[in-house]
Amino acid sequence: GEVLPEGSKGELVFTAITKEAFPLLRYRTKDICVLSRKKCSCGRTHVKMSKPMGRSDDMLIIRGVNVFPSQIETVLMQQGYPANYQIIVDRVNHSDTLEVMVEMAPEMFSDSLADITKREKEEFYELLKMLDLGLEDRMTAKVGLLSGGQRQALTLLMATLQKPKILLLDEHTAALDPKTAAKVLEISDRLISENNLTAMMVTHNMKDAIAHGNRLIMMNEGRIIFDVSGEEKKNLTVDALIRKFSETSGKEFANDRALLH
Repeated sequence: GEVLPEGSKGELVFTAITKEAFPLLRYRTKDICVLSRKKCSCGRTHVKMSKPMGRSDDMLIIRGVNVFPSQIETVLMQQGYPANYQIIVDRVNHSDTLEVMVEMAPEMFSDSLADITKREKEEFYELLKMLDLGLEDRMTAKVGLLSGGQRQALTLLMATLQKPKILLLDEHTAALDPKTAAKVLEISDRLISENNLTAMMVTHNMKDAIAHGNRLIMMNEGRIIFDVSGEEKKNLTVDALIRKFSETSGKEFANDRALLH
């Protein structure tokens, strides 16, 4: 490369004559910047470098780690994905983020069990059998043909496979009959316990709120009005919870669905 005129934007190349063991001769940093020999207000006359404005290669620096798109492409190819992809780099909450969007080919989609290995089938079979809903014998059935309770239990199982940091259960038994709701809650407790998950269940059923979980938070109009845990929660009754609501909110409790016993 040619030496550019002073003040021009270009790649920083330097030679460190005094470096021992491994001398740097015309070392290409790949950083794009501008050099200036104007005298500094502090009196120094040494050449000054501006803050790097970019790179002459395609390297990305994500949270202090050098990342090359070619490395990402190699991983995608090894996993059988096509080489058409898009890298999206952003900064969220003062932290670098990198998202890879991959073009999917039609042959990568399948609603049959043909692409599932024997080992995976056996693993899914045992997981479904654990639910005790007969789903292990309906592995080829479409989800739309399952009952509401079966679909909800299946959704729970799928949500726990990836071991989420927090499992959110938002009225997940509201549309179920009492018997099925009790079964789904039993499955929820078992999956949460066996996978050591942190879960938050939103419900209007006070009996369920008392019976499940180790902490109960009651809210009214977006505000926490009661927070209880431990032995105090275990000794709670629905009547006591209703009284607590009336005392803290100043309102009379009126919700038939929440009073189910």
